[in-house]
Amino acid sequence: MIVNREGRFRARIADKGIAESGQNKLTTWSALFALTEELAGDGWTDIEDEDLTIQGYFYLEKKDGSLNMFAVEAIKDAVGWDGKDLCWLQDADNESLPQVQLAIANEEYQGKWRMKVQYLNPFDATGPIGKTSDDGLKDLNNKLGSKLRAMSGGSSAAPAKSKSDKPKRSSKKAPKVPKKDEPELTVDDAWSSFVDLCIEKDVEDQETQQSHWFALIRELFGDKDEDNLSAKDLERLLELAPTFIPAKANDDNIPF
Repeated sequence: MIVNREGRFRARIADKGIAESGQNKLTTWSALFALTEELAGDGWTDIEDEDLTIQGYFYLEKKDGSLNMFAVEAIKDAVGWDGKDLCWLQDADNESLPQVQLAIANEEYQGKWRMKVQYLNPFDATGPIGKTSDDGLKDLNNKLGSKLRAMSGGSSAAPAKSKSDKPKRSSKKAPKVPKKDEPELTVDDAWSSFVDLCIEKDVEDQETQQSHWFALIRELFGDKDEDNLSAKDLERLLELAPTFIPAKANDDNIPF
């Protein structure tokens, strides 16, 4: 029976596959989730007897042909995919895959309401006392490092801005990169320029901005920490950012 309510659930993967889907024929990983537990209050309740299921759709590419790093990273974190072999996403034994955690919400699409998988997370995500692995902790430190430094006396990393204080849109297609006679870029300066570019493209949610920032760093520099990026690295990041940030990110999450 298809899930009939919103909430956070734990689930096992009953089936899965890779196919091109939607109007734009985008490469998509779809998975049939069998719900096993539901978050109720401060704990998890067994709901396997209800035989609830839901199908989730995760676009691995965007309309412009670039990778949808948000979906890629979510699948890697939740099911242990190495992010390289698409065949594994279809052929891996279902029984060998870890259970996952889902956030499910009732959403309207083209005048119809349906339950949709909003987020895919690892099985034990967000507990009462949340702890993460050493690698995960390192990623979180990278994510917040520049802002923590700014709050503690460093140069300010610009926060996400609301529509009311959004700066005038620029006709330039890339943020300004310092010339040779100007001071070298710092991480905080690059982040500030990156935020401005996100706002120009109507990406105003801070969490989404941060997701694009670290996805682009991974795309260009692998596991290199943001604090270890050189001025030239940061210049390259800003030069490529306009083609990496989608103008309307939400369109890429529509599964039809």
